[in-house]
Amino acid sequence: MSDTPPPTPSDAPLSPSSDHSRSPTPSPGPSVVPPGAPTTPKPRMKTANTTPYKAQWSVSGRTQHETVKRSKGFHASLYGSEAGEHLLGALKMDAFLSVCFPYTDSDDRFSNFNTTRIEELQNLLGKIEPGEMYDKERPMYKHICKALQYILNAFKSDRSLHPLAIYDTSRAYERGDSKLRRIAPDLMIQAGDETGEKEPWSHALGLIEVKPDRKEDPAWHNNPSRDMTSVQTNAWNQLQEYGAVAFQARPRCYLLGMGFYDDIARFYRWDRSAVILSEAFSYKTNCRPLVEFLYGFATYGNNTMGTDSTIKSVKPLPIPLPSLLRLYDKAIEAGIVDPKTKVKGADFSAGCFEILAPAGKTSPIPDDVSSSESSVSTGPAGETCAEPETYVSLGDPLFSARSLFGRGTKTWLAISAAASVPLPSPDKEMEQCVIIKDAWREEDRLSEKVIYERIHEKGHVFGVARCRGGFDVGDVADAEEKPCHETCASRVNPHLPKDKDEYRHRIHHRCVLESVGIPLTRFRSTRELVEAVRDAVKGLSEMSERGIIHRDISINNILISACPSAEHGAVGFVIDPEYAAFLEDEESSSILRRITGTVQFMSIQFQKLNAVVVHQAWHDLESVYWVLLYAVICHLDTNLTSQQVRQIFDAESGSGKLSWIWHNQFQGLEVTGHPPLTRCLLQLGRLVASHHSPDLPENKSKLLNHRRFLRALNRALASRSWPEHDPAAGEFKQSPEEITQINRITAKAVSSAIRSSQASGMSDAITSDASRQSASRKRKAHEGKEEAQPQPSSSGTKRLRSEP
Repeated sequence: MSDTPPPTPSDAPLSPSSDHSRSPTPSPGPSVVPPGAPTTPKPRMKTANTTPYKAQWSVSGRTQHETVKRSKGFHASLYGSEAGEHLLGALKMDAFLSVCFPYTDSDDRFSNFNTTRIEELQNLLGKIEPGEMYDKERPMYKHICKALQYILNAFKSDRSLHPLAIYDTSRAYERGDSKLRRIAPDLMIQAGDETGEKEPWSHALGLIEVKPDRKEDPAWHNNPSRDMTSVQTNAWNQLQEYGAVAFQARPRCYLLGMGFYDDIARFYRWDRSAVILSEAFSYKTNCRPLVEFLYGFATYGNNTMGTDSTIKSVKPLPIPLPSLLRLYDKAIEAGIVDPKTKVKGADFSAGCFEILAPAGKTSPIPDDVSSSESSVSTGPAGETCAEPETYVSLGDPLFSARSLFGRGTKTWLAISAAASVPLPSPDKEMEQCVIIKDAWREEDRLSEKVIYERIHEKGHVFGVARCRGGFDVGDVADAEEKPCHETCASRVNPHLPKDKDEYRHRIHHRCVLESVGIPLTRFRSTRELVEAVRDAVKGLSEMSERGIIHRDISINNILISACPSAEHGAVGFVIDPEYAAFLEDEESSSILRRITGTVQFMSIQFQKLNAVVVHQAWHDLESVYWVLLYAVICHLDTNLTSQQVRQIFDAESGSGKLSWIWHNQFQGLEVTGHPPLTRCLLQLGRLVASHHSPDLPENKSKLLNHRRFLRALNRALASRSWPEHDPAAGEFKQSPEEITQINRITAKAVSSAIRSSQASGMSDAITSDASRQSASRKRKAHEGKEEAQPQPSSSGTKRLRSEP
């Protein structure tokens, strides 16, 4: 076994990043992060066309609507690749610990360990050895658990620290959503005493992965001059997949992890901006990093460390379980909840959360329910009250983003805890339900609440969702929890070299939508599908007339109305205007050059490499065409095979969609037994082709506009040959695929990021700042003038440590 490895300087970000990661043209930020809440550099919009198509995809965007049945390990490869694009590391140990635990100092972290304890710990760590040839890894688990638990037990004498336990989870397999494989990390860190009940690993506060060979360390034992091998790439991908599932399974602000590679170890931290890794260290000769890392855990490690304390699992629920189950069954019957995900009894109850979300008054439903009958609070209609309100979710999220990074959107069907009990008559029950949307917005973008307000400020826009209110979660969380609801980018960006891209700083936002919808892929008839799309296009048309462009149309962002009367008669509506551009704003010209959207549905123009494109209203209409085409050919009988469907939507750089248009393949589509829908898609295809086909005469080009699009839809709906037995959506069977190339890209990206650390002094800058802050606090404490500072814990019940 070798001695402790040499320290490695900090890292700087990778290649130019996507729209949802880092801005490429930062200006110098402040050189010092002051104590207390970190300052954030002034937000800056991206410059024109700095986001090439290849950098646009995320795991959610690429796989949420894929038409291919992926092989084992594919999604792990994507998670590894995505993490490589958001990597910061390897940071020196002091810098890493300062980012993770900014209000503890090095002396405090190690104060519980005297010479005897250090010797006993080193003796325990010395017993960690790989096993025999065919069982090298598993024998390490027991000794790692014992050594780490020894450290945690040593902290019990300090009552300001929280009890934690280490568990073996290597056979406790779980998955994220139903399309992901079942996986399990080797060990986990959980709140509570080691005699307590073991939770699912996906609910853990920290994850631990063990490998018997140091050659499986993804960062090459602090040697940044070498690219990762395939074995190391697989180890990296595996760890990122664990992190992604943990974020899917439990609402989180961040997550911490550890990796043991024979006799060396390193630490990890994930949030929606970046994954940070520490330098590696030889824990058998230097146990101090382990003690300091676990001390940070014990300081902030109550039952909500890193998890979102504004979303809680409580028993009993404020609304009787039978009432919730009745609403849940109605939601399944309506198609709001996927019938394939239905759970019963205890499983349903376990998925019900109390969620703090904006209070407000339900908008009146025209000619139906009066505002007094639909009220859930005392505030004026559409206004967000000063205090948040408690809602109860009806089971698991309706949607949970797969990506580790970016917005991390989750949505729940929920009801106000203040709703009348017993609930109204059965035909009115669902009218009390709302959608709670939780996401991490980019700091330089308007909040979703404000965007909805601007869309509807001149009167309700038909075909656009209604928003009750919204807030940044940190604004309603306890003061000590507020830092948890912003990503680490504000702490690390000021120390990046001036020529390096900033990490995209994100803020936790939550809003309540009164418009409850059914996914477009669960249409109950083709007439409902086409009418929903038509009314959504009407909404886009009116937005365009008001100088607003949506810019993010996808199959998820057009919904079928669960209650059309509540939507002023709209059968469908658009949601998620987070990337909307307001043409009257000064920065709109820059915003319109920022590529957004889901790859399967974005305009072909945005998928041309190095193309300079200004987003226009017709680009959204083209996205609507791809959405309707996707819904039809994936969920109805057509003359296309699953392989042809795959070629259209999953070909590299949009080449499948381009071929579909350029080679007039759209003209051969036939929807079985449905001439009106066949003709409608043909007409819409011609409108789209007018913007892309090079052989069309100039006077026939650029025909795609709202009026023509709506005319094609209305003509189809008015057809007398519409099928009498109108089919509902069927289940799409994905076609059977390759991951080697993705892994090669990941290996180069991660290795490149680590190599770039050689040119950066970021770790020293962070450590220096932390030292200055610590010295300042100790000096003030000595003078008796220091005030208590809030600690970045996720629980209002955490005890503050007194300064020495």
